[in-house]
Amino acid sequence: MQPTRETPRPEQLRSYTAKVPRIFWLIWMVAIVATAAYTWWATFSSGMPLDTTQIVLRSAIVGLVGLIVITRIEARMAPWRFMR
Repeated sequence: MQPTRETPRPEQLRSYTAKVPRIFWLIWMVAIVATAAYTWWATFSSGMPLDTTQIVLRSAIVGLVGLIVITRIEARMAPWRFMR
């Protein structure tokens, strides 16, 4: 009898490790913090009073766009994770 060869699982087809999502989340967090810091610095250096609403809104927009982009990238890299 000849040994049968199993079909590889999708996890074995691509080199998608647990580090990839962590790297994406780290980039996402840095982008949000950098947006808040840049908004604060622009307000501070111009001598205007601090507008926390502007900081929150800009950071939220960057966060939402970042989540959409990261989700699209992950769905292309590891589609089996999104098919449950």
